[in-house]
Amino acid sequence: MGKYAAESSRLLLQSVDIDEHFQAYHEIQSDSRAMEWSTKKPSATPEETLALMREQVPTPEKPWNQRWAILLRPGEDATEQKPKMIGLIGFPREADIGYKIHPDFWGKGYMSEALALFIELFWKLDANKKYNRLIAAADPENKASTRVLEIAGFQKGEYKKDFYERGVNIDKMGFDAETPRLWLERVSEKHLQDFHEIWSSEETMIWSLRAPMKTLTDSQTWLQQSFTAVNPHIDKYAILLRPSFPSSLSPEAETETPPKMIGLIGTIGIGTEMVYMLHHSYWIKGFLHMNPAFWTLLAPFLKILTRLTIGVVLDTVAGIAFFAKLVVVPREAMPNAGKESTGVAFN
Repeated sequence: MGKYAAESSRLLLQSVDIDEHFQAYHEIQSDSRAMEWSTKKPSATPEETLALMREQVPTPEKPWNQRWAILLRPGEDATEQKPKMIGLIGFPREADIGYKIHPDFWGKGYMSEALALFIELFWKLDANKKYNRLIAAADPENKASTRVLEIAGFQKGEYKKDFYERGVNIDKMGFDAETPRLWLERVSEKHLQDFHEIWSSEETMIWSLRAPMKTLTDSQTWLQQSFTAVNPHIDKYAILLRPSFPSSLSPEAETETPPKMIGLIGTIGIGTEMVYMLHHSYWIKGFLHMNPAFWTLLAPFLKILTRLTIGVVLDTVAGIAFFAKLVVVPREAMPNAGKESTGVAFN
């Protein structure tokens, strides 16, 4: 093998080589814990791992298709003076970083250290001058990986559930947060039917500044304007009700029955104005302001804001009570579309 591509006080990066790294690679690739957040399933046999390693080599069509072994330097008291492979990092897609590390070495800062080494190495290579950015993906549930990316300077981008779907535990993929009764999931086309039921209901829309939607096409047009990809300042989540099942049903029944969208909550404008809507069939059931756990769902996007404005129609006693949980500060009345609303804010 050649020299190391990059080095730090604890780690070394070296291009993956089948003869050199196969055993350690298979130990990682076949470990269900290491593969929990991967788009691939754990290798069932050494032959599967070998086939995968043979696919992960640069070609004229995919010159970026390469992996590097993350090697731990031997300690002063180590009986073996050879670096140990503890993880790998590379490009499953062009300019899109993927990485994993053996669970025995989690929580020690090795992945953050390896990623910093790798990024520095990448930008030093002349062949990479054509790129102006790198991307990486982390499941929202994988807090450790999200933190690794934050430390490396990555910023939150578009959420791509289907593209990065996991190889294991797929039934839980994509739900951004949950409580015993509710899930939050970034809104998408798959929510159209439930979305239309909400936005076409005159009773539900009684306090809205918008008229009820007349057709499914109208609702689809309005739904598409709620996508972060259309406006990066918009961050809207479907409020999903968990299915309820008799105790006689098997545990598998819940994964086979999709949750129902009963409302929507998120930000609009420049990302500092909050909106929400709940289907009238679910009013006065404690799903929002009477459910303290609900606020844990909102933490991911509330915590990044220093000030948030919310409009509430003055006659909506329930709406005002909802935001009283936030210790809101009433502001001036804001006449709009024939309905008078008051703005509330928190710091």
